[in-house]
Amino acid sequence: MKHFICSTLLCLCVLAAQAQYRPFDRFKNMDGVTSVYVTKDLLGMMGNKEIGGIKLDGIANKLKSVCIMTSRKKSIKERMRNESRLLTRRNGYEPLAQVNDKNEHVAIFRRKLTCGINEYVVMADEKKECTVIIITGRLTQKDLKHVLTR
Repeated sequence: MKHFICSTLLCLCVLAAQAQYRPFDRFKNMDGVTSVYVTKDLLGMMGNKEIGGIKLDGIANKLKSVCIMTSRKKSIKERMRNESRLLTRRNGYEPLAQVNDKNEHVAIFRRKLTCGINEYVVMADEKKECTVIIITGRLTQKDLKHVLTR
């Protein structure tokens, strides 16, 4: 009985870990989506460079990964918009900022992961294209502001 309970708990933990909501993962390898994924190791080698308009000076060592996905295809843009609607507190995301200007909408969300690591999702929805930037690392909101406002 003891082994059964331990096995059941182990299975539940594995299922809970797999059930974590990972926004936009389905778009990474989709036709019609341009995606760039950069790991911590490559970010460390880049130093104070720029990736897709994101300035890394001074924060590259705090980053775990950067993923940028963009599409101009109407059907995919709509699917990305729908996925962004799931970035809710219920799924662990906290809205930090929203900007609406004519045909542009930008929203920034944060999800706290483990050990001080945060995931920031920047959703930029424009008339011609939709871009999603996912930044993961030990970034504070101040660091994020530094990255996005340069």
